[in-house]
Amino acid sequence: MHDIPLTLVHPDLSRRPAYACPHGYRVRSFTDGDEDAWVRIEVLAGAFPDETKARRQFATEFAPVRERLPGRMLFLEHVDAGAIGTTTAWEGEFAGELRGRIHWVGIVPEYQGRGLAKPLLSAAMDRLAADYARGYVTTETISYRGINLYLGFGFVPWVESDLDREGWAIVEEVLGRRIL
Repeated sequence: MHDIPLTLVHPDLSRRPAYACPHGYRVRSFTDGDEDAWVRIEVLAGAFPDETKARRQFATEFAPVRERLPGRMLFLEHVDAGAIGTTTAWEGEFAGELRGRIHWVGIVPEYQGRGLAKPLLSAAMDRLAADYARGYVTTETISYRGINLYLGFGFVPWVESDLDREGWAIVEEVLGRRIL
């Protein structure tokens, strides 16, 4: 599959579905020492080829603002397995305004496909909605399962170019659904 970067926007964060964790799971906030869990999850989920690159990303992006991570960087935990998923309710400049941003969503492969990203994303969206009216998420065509999840949470495609339209056509074909 041709990998094309895509962006989805959420026009009204007050309107979003809510999902509770199934029995045996919980969502918790970042605490000191969770860098290792973030690195492990993101590498296993395929965001980075190895721990060195994941640690470098964490050091660049999150370590300088570590005090902002509690309440924003979230982990999905299984009662026996520990942290198996993560995302960050972050922020960023988008279309000329500061918006809430869903950032670095990852679930370890053994737990993917079970609907577990829904309660994790739900908790992150709750956090964003407390501070922002609108949100966004960046992704790519190869993350079509994640895109399907975001669409279900009220995100819509942001289309500015022919490359964007090409990317959305790929996602429509893979998912077997009309999006644009």
